Amino acid sequence: MGMERVSIFIDSGNFYHLVLKKLNLQEVGFNFEKFANFLADGRQIIKEGKRFYVGTVRERQDGHENKKAMENQTKLFSNLEKSGNWAIKTSKLRTRTEKIKIDNRVTNYEEILKRGISEIEYKKSREKGIDVKLAVDLLVGVIDNKYDTAIVVSSDTDLVPAIDWVRKRSRKRVEYVGFSIPYADPQNGIDESTKPTKTMIYNSDIQRVLIESDIKPFIKLKAVIFDLNGVFIQSPKLSDRFCNEFGVPSEEFLLVLKEIMAKVRMPKAGDAFSYWKPHLDKWGVNLSKERFFNFWFGTEKEVPEMTVLAEELKRKGLKVFILSNNFVERATYYGKNFPFLKEVADKIYYSWQTGFIKPGPKAYKKILTENDLKPEECAYFDDVKENIEIATGLGIKSFIFEGADKTRAILEE
Repeated sequence: MGMERVSIFIDSGNFYHLVLKKLNLQEVGFNFEKFANFLADGRQIIKEGKRFYVGTVRERQDGHENKKAMENQTKLFSNLEKSGNWAIKTSKLRTRTEKIKIDNRVTNYEEILKRGISEIEYKKSREKGIDVKLAVDLLVGVIDNKYDTAIVVSSDTDLVPAIDWVRKRSRKRVEYVGFSIPYADPQNGIDESTKPTKTMIYNSDIQRVLIESDIKPFIKLKAVIFDLNGVFIQSPKLSDRFCNEFGVPSEEFLLVLKEIMAKVRMPKAGDAFSYWKPHLDKWGVNLSKERFFNFWFGTEKEVPEMTVLAEELKRKGLKVFILSNNFVERATYYGKNFPFLKEVADKIYYSWQTGFIKPGPKAYKKILTENDLKPEECAYFDDVKENIEIATGLGIKSFIFEGADKTRAILEE
């Protein structure tokens, strides 16, 4: 017996309202290609076996939002076509005007009537014929013996007659993909949670119910956050250099470095050299402020491979941020000597400016909040395990940094 053949049928409108909208996501920000492969789970997807049914947005003269919706849908179609093996089935979105009469069926209707409002008129867009197109494709797939299992990503019970025919008139199976997403309307607190449809469960051979954590891996990245030192800038260990040059034991130096860095990387720390001077005097190291910082920063070098990678990411439309526990003198040196940093990063977040130090959660949350990003929309790379663990706990896709090539491979997965 050969490999099981599957065809995947995604009702885009149904999926958006039941899942993406509840998670505050747009279709263009969801990786349908990876999602389809996840649903196939190693089974053979037939030619044009990833089928996407969607109502097309039509141009109207009523503002920016409609144009933005058209742009997003065009980008979505382009992404699907680039992925290959997708059949996009469209139907025009029909807009009609509907009216709601204000009476005792409406919450707080008396207050609304007192304001002279007896009726509310609004426009509603509906997909016409999507369920018919999906049902026809289900049947054609059986008649032409194209698949063994139809994976249906829709809770539209209008499909049940077609599903019934597929199951009872052939040896084909129907796999229903439903969702369980808790949700309360932010306006009125009414429970509008998504639940799998019992009718679809009873009328399918296989049932899969996905929850929010199943969906999050398919949210597309919008931003990549990098550590700075050890990633874009590398240098020999300062402790080793002090040991070799001035005879200061590495272990002793590292203890002092840790103590001082905890203070100077915060706002209003003052002159960083003043923290070092007593220790330098104790060690018999006769360095002025200028010579000390030149000794420290002078061996730091750009990592060209990471500059190239960051430029690649920006060309793909991703935001690039740098998150660094650092102090003002070092950041000033970087600004003067490493101008590439401002070119590759949309913004650099230094702890001496923000007041938030990694691995503290607020350091990561500031980037998310300031740039209107969800944790799932970000990837983070750092060479410190503790930082990775905290970011992962916040929901950010986090990885130990192991060089530009490994980072690129991870981001391309």
